[in-house]
Amino acid sequence: YMGKRRVVTDLELHVADARALPWEEAEFDLLIDSQVSQHLPWLEHGPAYREYARVLGSKGWFWLCHADDGTDAATIREPPWDWKVVTLFPSVELFCLPPPEALTKMVQDAGFAIIERRRLARTYPDGQVASYTILAGMKL
Repeated sequence: YMGKRRVVTDLELHVADARALPWEEAEFDLLIDSQVSQHLPWLEHGPAYREYARVLGSKGWFWLCHADDGTDAATIREPPWDWKVVTLFPSVELFCLPPPEALTKMVQDAGFAIIERRRLARTYPDGQVASYTILAGMKL
């Protein structure tokens, strides 16, 4: 989209496993996770965020938007915050909905300083709510 709109002229998109990125260390200055890691089980978040830190250069920036425990969910839950069914998005296989504090700590433990944390919620026409934690940080 951004390339077609010429907002960004030198843009490459790649698909890769967040837990084993195919790039060298310190390859990037910015990494954006927009609703990606929320589809990993909670216990796989740490390895993914450590991979993010690995491919970011010194003082590289990290931005994350992740669904959180303020999201309306259903009854099929696997510990600690992994949901197999979320009523708001029934066709999605897995959502991890941690509290903002736990998500923040996980990212910090992976090697990031959190510069800003926000929370955003969207109410859908049927009254259900999707809640997101947004983190902006820098590699330590």
